[in-house]
Amino acid sequence: MGIPAVLVGRRTLRKIRQSKGQLVGEELTRAGIIMGYISSGLWLMFLVGCFVLFKEADTETTESEASAINMIRQINAAEADYAVIYSDSSGRFYAGSLAALGPGPGGTCAGTGTREYACLMKGPLVAPDCSEPHWCILNDYKFQIQTHYSSSSPDMDYAISATPIEGRGGTKNFCSTRDGIIRSYPFFIFSLTAGYDTETCHRLTPIDKSR
Repeated sequence: MGIPAVLVGRRTLRKIRQSKGQLVGEELTRAGIIMGYISSGLWLMFLVGCFVLFKEADTETTESEASAINMIRQINAAEADYAVIYSDSSGRFYAGSLAALGPGPGGTCAGTGTREYACLMKGPLVAPDCSEPHWCILNDYKFQIQTHYSSSSPDMDYAISATPIEGRGGTKNFCSTRDGIIRSYPFFIFSLTAGYDTETCHRLTPIDKSR
C-alpha cells in the first residue's frame, strides 16, 4: 500500500496548499507520504532480495544437476570399458555395482584390475561399500547401479540411478542404461529409496542432448 499512500498523500497535500488555510492536516499528510515512501522502499528491497535468492538457488540447482549428469556419463564410459574387457562368448557383462568399477578395499590398483574390482574409476562413488542397496554420495546427489538380465538375451544390462539428497540442490532424478541415454523424472520431496531397474528407466524422458 506504499505507492497508493504516496499518490493519495501528494494529491491531498496539493489540495491543502490550494485551500489557503481552509484545510488543515499538512503535517499528518507529510508523515503519511514519508511512511509510504519507506514502505515502498522496503518492499522493493524485499522483492530484489527474493529475486537474487531465486537466481542463486536456480544456479545451484543447474550446477548440481549438471554434475550428476556428467558423473552418469563417466559411469557409462567405465561400464562400456568393463564390457569390452570382461565380456566373452557367453554374453556381454557389466559391473554389478559402482564398487566393481573402483580399485577395491586397498584403494589402489594392482595391475589392470579384476572383474571384482576393475580399477576403471576412482573416488567416493566407487568405494568398496558402493553396492546395492547402499547409495554413495557425490556433491548433492546419491548414486546406485543395478544389473539385470533379459529373458530373451544372454547379455546383461544395467541401470544407473541418481537422486537428489533431500534439502539440497537438484529437482530431477536421473537414470541411464547400456544404451547411454540419460533420462530424468521430477524429484518429489523424497529421494528414491531404491534405484530404477532398466525397464522403468527406459520409460522415463530423455534429457536434452545439449546438457
